[in-house]
Amino acid sequence: APDALARTREDLAAFKIEVARTYVPLSLIRDVDARLSSQLMRIEQKLDEVSRAATATEAVMRTARQEDRP
Repeated sequence: APDALARTREDLAAFKIEVARTYVPLSLIRDVDARLSSQLMRIEQKLDEVSRAATATEAVMRTARQEDRP
């Protein structure tokens, strides 16, 4: 009897996990994926802008240092 009870509990736990895993509708997953992808693209664009600004600043600083030399 204890083995049967343990098996039943394990089966129930496995079933609960399976229900939780398959419960999320595919449309919701696609929506979340689209939103995450959009946000990542926006972050990438901002990083590109920062990188370009840093490169331009570095070039200006380099030029200024060269002009300061005797």
